[in-house]
Amino acid sequence: MPADILSAGACWFLGDIMCALYYLLVYIITSSSVGNIVLISIDRYVAICDPLHYITKVTLPRIKLCVCFCWACCVFYNGVILNDFLRKPDKYNSCIGECVVVINYITGTVDFVFTFIAPISVIMVLYMRVFMVAVSQAR
Repeated sequence: MPADILSAGACWFLGDIMCALYYLLVYIITSSSVGNIVLISIDRYVAICDPLHYITKVTLPRIKLCVCFCWACCVFYNGVILNDFLRKPDKYNSCIGECVVVINYITGTVDFVFTFIAPISVIMVLYMRVFMVAVSQAR
């Protein structure tokens, strides 16, 4: 929040390195949050659709591994997406003290598919299956 207040004005006061780290952190947190929601929907799917094997399939070490893997993938993925920006954060600045991220259309489209369309599709399919199981058990 304080960084948003600083970036809302005309100038970024924290320098180019903090600008790059700020946007990298924002991208990582956003994509890892979506990834964690996918993990939650997978957990609910296993709990509802395969309740007898839930305890053996979903263990604490597996959960820790999946969450850490999700975060590691998000760090790597966003590092690749923002690679050009991280190397030269002031490349697209039009004035001194500006903090701007520019991503080309192809990269933006790939990012949109991987961080929005694919996770939402997975979540929808899993919850539709959960709903079908719940409806069949209600009868």
